[in-house]
Amino acid sequence: MAKGDYLGFPFMDYPNGSTKYRRFIKFRQMMLGQQRALSWDALRECGKEMRAQGLIRENSLWDREFLEAAASSYRTMMVEFLSMFVFHPRPADQPNSDMDHPNVEPPPPEVSFCLFGERQNTSLCQFAIATGFYTEDKLVQDIYTTTIMAMPDDQLLAWWPTLCPEPFGKKVRVSLIPDPLVRYLHRCIATSISVRGRSNEWVRKVDLFYLYCLFTGTTCGFHHCLAKYFASAAEA
Repeated sequence: MAKGDYLGFPFMDYPNGSTKYRRFIKFRQMMLGQQRALSWDALRECGKEMRAQGLIRENSLWDREFLEAAASSYRTMMVEFLSMFVFHPRPADQPNSDMDHPNVEPPPPEVSFCLFGERQNTSLCQFAIATGFYTEDKLVQDIYTTTIMAMPDDQLLAWWPTLCPEPFGKKVRVSLIPDPLVRYLHRCIATSISVRGRSNEWVRKVDLFYLYCLFTGTTCGFHHCLAKYFASAAEA
């Protein structure tokens, strides 16, 4: 059952031994809300502001990502949201209209979570809008329709030497990257869209993917990546 600071929230009174309870205990013990927002003042002081502006244009996806990281968060809602988050992505080559045919068993909602005990089921498009990364009119534009969610490892590893002279293993310390702007942006990524405990000093493949998208101008599907991350965090 819910314990400690969560006793006053009956909607989080999950049965012992259940998947909900296991997830709840996990996130209850985690350090949440420790994200780091990008500071333009700090970049200006270090002489990196203009270069960063060339990468993170105003109102771009990356600008919104780092802006959202600075927003206040409510721990109880975060724990409930993450404990109950489920992601069922639909096949990219199968239109929703085909999957919703009356003679076909309806698929589960693409995105599902709870807020204050109320189950919320949405499509991935609706989730994309709710996160603030996209507006409805953008869903038919290249910024949404041509995004990538992952890249082949060999392509990422071939690009890695442009950032660091050291070989990339399963992970590598960010301190080995000579460029201070890359190290700074990695910290922003590692404490927001790729957050994980206290191991922010390591560059992982998922971080390398985000850095590749940021520095090459490749459009990253934040909505899909974020939903996949939330779901994987709950299952890990």
